Amino acid sequence: MGCASAAVFIWLTAALGYRALRLFHVPRGGLSRLERGTAGAAIGAGFLQFLPYALGMAGLLSKLSVRVSCGVLALFLLPDLARVARRALEAAAGFLRRRHDKATLVWAGLLILYVLFLLTRAVVVGNMGDDDGYHLTAPRRWLESGSLGYLPTLTHTNGTMGLEMLNLLALGVTGPVAAKMIHFSAGLLCLTGLFCCARRLGGTNAGILVVAVALFPNPLNELPYLIAFAYNDLGVIWMMVSALIFWLVSRDEKEPRLRDCAALCAGFAASFKFTALTLCVAFPLLFLIEEDPAVRWTKGLRRAAGCVFLALLPVVPWLVRNWSLTGNPVYPMLSSIIPTRDWNPELARVFSHFFRYNNWGKRYAHQWSEATRAWILASASAAILAVCGVCIARAKRPELRSLLVLATVLLATALGVTGLYFRFWLPALLCLCLVVTVAISKARYLPAAACLILLLGFALRVRHEVLSPIGVGVAGNLRIDLGLESLDEAYKNEPVWETWKYINSHTPPDAHILIGAFYTTFGASSGGAFWLDRVAYVTDSQLQGFIHLETWPLFLESVKKAKIDYVLVSDVQFTADRLGFSFAASMNEYPFCRRLAVEHGELLQTHEHLQLYRLRPFDL
Repeated sequence: MGCASAAVFIWLTAALGYRALRLFHVPRGGLSRLERGTAGAAIGAGFLQFLPYALGMAGLLSKLSVRVSCGVLALFLLPDLARVARRALEAAAGFLRRRHDKATLVWAGLLILYVLFLLTRAVVVGNMGDDDGYHLTAPRRWLESGSLGYLPTLTHTNGTMGLEMLNLLALGVTGPVAAKMIHFSAGLLCLTGLFCCARRLGGTNAGILVVAVALFPNPLNELPYLIAFAYNDLGVIWMMVSALIFWLVSRDEKEPRLRDCAALCAGFAASFKFTALTLCVAFPLLFLIEEDPAVRWTKGLRRAAGCVFLALLPVVPWLVRNWSLTGNPVYPMLSSIIPTRDWNPELARVFSHFFRYNNWGKRYAHQWSEATRAWILASASAAILAVCGVCIARAKRPELRSLLVLATVLLATALGVTGLYFRFWLPALLCLCLVVTVAISKARYLPAAACLILLLGFALRVRHEVLSPIGVGVAGNLRIDLGLESLDEAYKNEPVWETWKYINSHTPPDAHILIGAFYTTFGASSGGAFWLDRVAYVTDSQLQGFIHLETWPLFLESVKKAKIDYVLVSDVQFTADRLGFSFAASMNEYPFCRRLAVEHGELLQTHEHLQLYRLRPFDL
């Protein structure tokens, strides 16, 4: 089912992208089949997000409306679906007919094994942690409520949610596994796009090397980890890489519509994640840098401004939604200027401080003071940007110089906003991977080196899953994949899973649950509570302001306003220093939740350390 879901998603988006490129009279002659499929599917996915968006804003979301709309879209695209399928089969047959050297065949075999190994985890939806966040939970809540309403304590749902709209379609048509496979599919297309870019710049050997490097797990590269979980990061990178494809082809074809497609893909990246907004300016900047000297600078500026406008178009609908829900179109930014729902300047300061200084180096939470972290970040930023500047100055090939400029802009933004949190560096790091692999593309034994890197990366990923299993581990994932075990059987000894089951079966359907201090208890947020069939709120002090944690009276008032009936909280706070710094709300979060449960509730059920309390009516 997982493979089928991924295949159908890629097929549908490729067909929609093919139709869109035809409607906009974008020449496709300069694009190879693989480039057309990868970049065309990105265009299709970017437009597809607005199908559930329109249903949600109109208040018409339901499984029935999603299925009917997808069916109508598939009928409309039937000729394009047939054309895409035919060309995919022709491309596969052509690949099989061609003669390939042994190293390339070994690389292809290793790649298939590696992807299949990652797939075993990707098709199992976890009971907590990385599969339980807002990327799946928000689409489920919206599908159940019928609209893209306000989810108070899921702060990130008030940003751009393009990939989550694709998850919503999958949830409505099939289920959670299909929704999770959207991100896995985006990861595969990201790798395909990297191969296309490297092959265009440095030949096939550069292409196979860049894929091997991208799949090599290390502290700076989380792609092999992220691809198997329900995130949205690889959707952003897929859009960025597709923009690179259109840009590279436009350099050869001198076709402005291809540049427009690159700008549009940059906009789709920002519509998937607000942190990618930099791309909306970075790509037009590249176009301006590469403008023909014979063209007047005013004309070049107008063209760049037009690309910025085009890139921002996919973001505008999300700004409109954010404005209607929170009063602030760029939520959570500028809250000190724009009055923002459940978000004050103090919370904005904490949020910014957490991401810039404390969302990295968590192992050294006690050893590093705030001043030390600031010094480390400033020193690292200066060194990184200086090295990037030297590389830009010394780069001889214009296209590689432009890639370095793009990577530098992305790195500078990531350093300024999220510090040394490497997950947000990934778009820039993959651009740098492209530069390095292309620069050494003429080296001898490159296919053999790619095989060795891929094999070592595969071995490291397997070792990590065996020594530090996530969820039920490799063997458990395989049993679930093969239908030998259900999720209930696999998670029967997991306290969180048993807690979700208990709440779903022993509380009224209209119950409201407060999930207390999970981030500073277990070190992993379960703020999504995807498996919970009830309205749920979380108390993450660094991320939300709906549940007030400044004082006890304000806390009680917000609990009563949210109509909380039950409190889920641990009897021990295992990672009290998880945030790495303290402020009033963080110090109150766990004590307030325990006090609420003990003073105003009665204990219903305990699963190891997790305790569920039913609240009695109380007066403020």
